[in-house]
Amino acid sequence: MSKPRTLSESSEEDNKDSHSMGATLWPVKRRGPSMAKHVGKSPKKRPRIDGNEESSNHETLSGYSKQSLGMMAKMGFKVGKGLGKEEQGRVDIIESSKQKGRRGLGLTVRGFEGTKADWNFSDEEITIEEEVTWMPTCILAPLSLSELRSWVEEGTKSLSLDGETAFCSPELLQEILSSKSIFDSLESAEMVRARSKANPFEAVGGGIFLNRAAMKMANMDAVFDHMFSNPKTPDGQPLVGKHNILYFADVCAGPGGFSEYLIWKRGPLYAKGYGFTLRGSCDFKLENFYAVSPEGFEPHYGKNGIDGTGDIFDESNLKTFRDFVMEQTGCGVHIVMADGGFSVEGQENIQEILSKRLYLCQFLCAMMILVPGGSFVCKLFDIFTPFSVGLIYLLYRSFHSVSIHKPNTSRPANSERYVICRNMRADSADVRDYLFELNCRLGELSKADTDIIEVVPLQFLQEDEGFFDYICNSNKKVGERQVLYLRKTQKFAQDDSLEEFRQLDLKSQCLKAWGVPEEIRKAPPKLPLDDVLVKLLGSDLKEYLEAVPKVLSAASISHDIHSVYNYRCVVLSSSSSNGDSQLGLIVGLGRSLVFMHCFGSRSQRWEKLSIKCQLPRETVIVAEIVTEFHGVASGSKRVQTIHIIDGIFLAGENIANRPLMERYCLCEQFAKIMNKPSNPTLAIIRAKEMFRLESVEQVFERLKRQKLKSYGERLVPVFSLSQTYPHVMVPRGLFLIPLVAHPWMMALSRSMNRKYYYNVMTRESVHEAPNDSINPVKSSLQDSWIWPLTNEGLCDPECDGLLDFVSRMRR
Repeated sequence: MSKPRTLSESSEEDNKDSHSMGATLWPVKRRGPSMAKHVGKSPKKRPRIDGNEESSNHETLSGYSKQSLGMMAKMGFKVGKGLGKEEQGRVDIIESSKQKGRRGLGLTVRGFEGTKADWNFSDEEITIEEEVTWMPTCILAPLSLSELRSWVEEGTKSLSLDGETAFCSPELLQEILSSKSIFDSLESAEMVRARSKANPFEAVGGGIFLNRAAMKMANMDAVFDHMFSNPKTPDGQPLVGKHNILYFADVCAGPGGFSEYLIWKRGPLYAKGYGFTLRGSCDFKLENFYAVSPEGFEPHYGKNGIDGTGDIFDESNLKTFRDFVMEQTGCGVHIVMADGGFSVEGQENIQEILSKRLYLCQFLCAMMILVPGGSFVCKLFDIFTPFSVGLIYLLYRSFHSVSIHKPNTSRPANSERYVICRNMRADSADVRDYLFELNCRLGELSKADTDIIEVVPLQFLQEDEGFFDYICNSNKKVGERQVLYLRKTQKFAQDDSLEEFRQLDLKSQCLKAWGVPEEIRKAPPKLPLDDVLVKLLGSDLKEYLEAVPKVLSAASISHDIHSVYNYRCVVLSSSSSNGDSQLGLIVGLGRSLVFMHCFGSRSQRWEKLSIKCQLPRETVIVAEIVTEFHGVASGSKRVQTIHIIDGIFLAGENIANRPLMERYCLCEQFAKIMNKPSNPTLAIIRAKEMFRLESVEQVFERLKRQKLKSYGERLVPVFSLSQTYPHVMVPRGLFLIPLVAHPWMMALSRSMNRKYYYNVMTRESVHEAPNDSINPVKSSLQDSWIWPLTNEGLCDPECDGLLDFVSRMRR
């Protein structure tokens, strides 16, 4: 007889057999092992909870079902007793967690939890409009270097602000320091969270920009009448023309929020920035400039250029950066922004002392590279010591106007503030040299117990009543507000239920006042090349691609050129517009995404540019790739460059329908901004020099013969680019561009010796340019000519006939 099967075994076999016969059965609900074990058995009788205990603890147990109570009784539960053999378990329920941040369970912070913050919402005074106060204008004579050198005082190095009450009351200083010290034992994450919740302007954040620093610059620029994006002279005249390049420097300011704002506000076609900061984690993050294309910004790191350290304390770095800026700008920058700082976690009370050399070097760097009349903004922290106040006094003597300001975007609970200096005096060179000597001395004392205590005698600072009162009042105003918000932050850290409900409304009001759109920061779209071309050129794209310049000859020039006053010309390294030419349209999609279509190409394909360069997105230019030579014979160096001839879009700005010479000036400006000589891996970008056709002999005067690498021993005709650039190129043609559109032409009145506009259809003559005479880029290309220069540029003017023709037309 076979062994009887269990229920589970029978179910499995029956199910198996049924499937083998192809039958369709409902799923069999199987019992688990524990269920099978008790099949046919009655459940154990659960222990009874004493009725008196149940009634006396009815409120305690009323929330539990009978089943739950039975399970608890089964495990030995007795009301009012602990679990365990000896009833040693916990009797009271576990309290809800009061854990904050990453603290351990039940941890309380001594000296913080027990201290009650004296604060309420009625203590605050919040306004969107910010009051600007300037120091009294200094009318004293310029300081001499010999006098300044006599002011230095050295003493024992100190790492404490105790007793620094010359510019602040002892009570306020102690209150500031003690209010900061309360947070010493608080975890930083809790502090940050409470600070963010307590700050009324926290929601402003960075907005469309890289970080909060950019929004601080937007804030200060608006409050100070746009003195950074549109600087003025002391008498109120523009320091920089509206459509000229604003040169600026961003010092100790990685990742570059200040620069992103200024380029965005000014426009990428009208601002050129130079950056100087530490390499590494503190470096500029240009790839994160979403509000504007960053190609007009050039980082530099002092000695060794892009391979330098960027250490602003190093005097060789300061000198190298100064020389570079002066060489590129000719006279210096109009604006210097400095935002240096470093982590002082756990040492917040002596942040001013730790930052003293940083203050000095930022001031020094600004004075080394500013143009006379230029302006400067720099972040500071506390200014209680005679050393810090002495540095500010030197700025007071070096600039026409100085202000210390804490903008709304600066968190009110910290010591941060900004010194804002307007219009540097032309007679401040001795102060600059004094600061340089002080930095060198601080370097010598960096590991000693001795330090520079004063750079201006304390007595001297106190005797200048206007300056002294301003510093004391500024410290009082900023200090009292800081104490108030430190208390508020403490209150918010102690009570998680508190909220600052005004943040979003204040954000909207601030952005509107500062002219910043209230939008979410987002990366610019990465559109395919074809989409960009359609977006920018639209239906004109085909005509641009087919606008091949025509070749001019001695036989046809009299028929094709009706007035030499109607053309401008540039020198080409291509003699024709065939498929081998390097003349054509170049399109920039941002950074290194640059494409080219050569005129006369058999296909309409765009090729990625073979040489490395960077152009801002939405850029379309008419340009030529030119091989330049530097040096002579076998020692000459070949350099691939981009020569801009005309512009259609420059960094998103449509200039296609402007007059030719206005477009050319913008192209010159664009090339200066885009060119980055500190980075030898990038191609040089420059605008071709443009000549009047009636003065074409100036081109031939710049021709000479010299030996070049790869040309053997023969003398090759070369064209000198300019007095500024020692480079030369091999000329192979002249590109003639019409100034005005048909039916207008330009001519010269011999009786008045003045050019005028002549309409060949109506025979009308006017001296001012008619609106319909403007020749846009498209028609300029369609009506352009190329005059080949034979024998590699060294043409015989009599044979080629060009100079003879021009001479006859001028008579």
